[in-house]
Amino acid sequence: MSRCITSRRPEWFGLRATAYPSRRPFFTSGSCNRTKSGRDGENGSGHSSGGQQTHESPWPKVEWTWIPASLGFACISILALRRSLDRHERNRARAERTATIYNGIEIDSWKTRLAMVYPYRTMSRVWGWLTALYLPVWMRRPVLGVYTRLYECNLEEAERGSDLTQYHSLLEFFSRHIKPELRPISDDYPIVSPCDGTVAHVAKVDRHGNVEQVKGISYPVHALFGPGIAPVTDGTAKDTAVGKATANGACCAGERHLYQFIVYLSPGDYHHFHSPAVWSVQHRRHFSGELLPVAPLFFNRVAGLMALNERVVLTGKWHHGFFSMVAVGAYNVGSMKVIFDKKLSTNSSSDNYIPGFYRDNSLSDINLRPGSYVGKFLLGSTVALVFEAPAGFEFSVKAGDKIRVGEPVGTWK
Repeated sequence: MSRCITSRRPEWFGLRATAYPSRRPFFTSGSCNRTKSGRDGENGSGHSSGGQQTHESPWPKVEWTWIPASLGFACISILALRRSLDRHERNRARAERTATIYNGIEIDSWKTRLAMVYPYRTMSRVWGWLTALYLPVWMRRPVLGVYTRLYECNLEEAERGSDLTQYHSLLEFFSRHIKPELRPISDDYPIVSPCDGTVAHVAKVDRHGNVEQVKGISYPVHALFGPGIAPVTDGTAKDTAVGKATANGACCAGERHLYQFIVYLSPGDYHHFHSPAVWSVQHRRHFSGELLPVAPLFFNRVAGLMALNERVVLTGKWHHGFFSMVAVGAYNVGSMKVIFDKKLSTNSSSDNYIPGFYRDNSLSDINLRPGSYVGKFLLGSTVALVFEAPAGFEFSVKAGDKIRVGEPVGTWK
């Protein structure tokens, strides 16, 4: 009489396999069939008492059991993190083969990698599509009213007044204009604020080309501009004898230094930005980067955040040398407009995003004055100024201060 062979499989993650008969070995004889009534008699006929033979499936029976939701979320997060790491490894390899790739910021921090797991670019495009939808008149007061109360928007400053039915979509409300007379431009200071918002940081670039993002976190300022743009002195006046650019392209030459001024625009602020000084715009560079949030929670933890995000870099000169204004995108704020650059297209679904990839556009000396209109964000974000100034320059504001368009940023001692 042949012997019936059975096997069991362990329970893994809620899956339980039951005993099942194996296939009969080729060298055995007889039957290993099981019936509902149990094992057949010793005669090996393989028939039950009722004369009907029943076979069980050769495959294991799988039973599903519940697992904790936290374990499921943990598995999904691990898979998403692995996918993000694989993507950055592919981009890094592609960067080594492409001359237009520039990795100024090394993504070696677990905080940065964790922040980049979520698909911010895709969700920002979805949000942009939703905010552009037409709102029926009966929906405008409740929808826009909730946003106004949530972010404490000052409707008295708006050109269209406080009547929310005048805005056809959320996008129109986000990018609303204000009454020009409410933002007088200070003529007594060389640099004024380009936008409304909160001062995120003010700093001076050191001799090694690094600038402090927040206390304890620094990044190379050249990563903000990419290759070929070196913020150095123009070689005039006293700088000729002692002027010298560092290897990283930053400058602390003679009696001039590089300074950085950063303003964070909250969702409730006025979302347009203006010229902060008398200067000439000569070049535009658009980086198709990440869209990480720039709120203080992220800004204070992710090193080089502004050099990782999508941004529009305007560079040129003023009467003290190098001058630049950088409009930095963020989560839900991938779209930026510059009034004198019709070629600019940001957060496009057709972009094959590679960290450090950029597009250039030469501009023919666009002369701006303090308060001149430059462009807008489609929701809140960040504006950074990096400029060359005499060593006696001092900021008149500090991190955490509220500031509005036209208010002074700093002056000479």
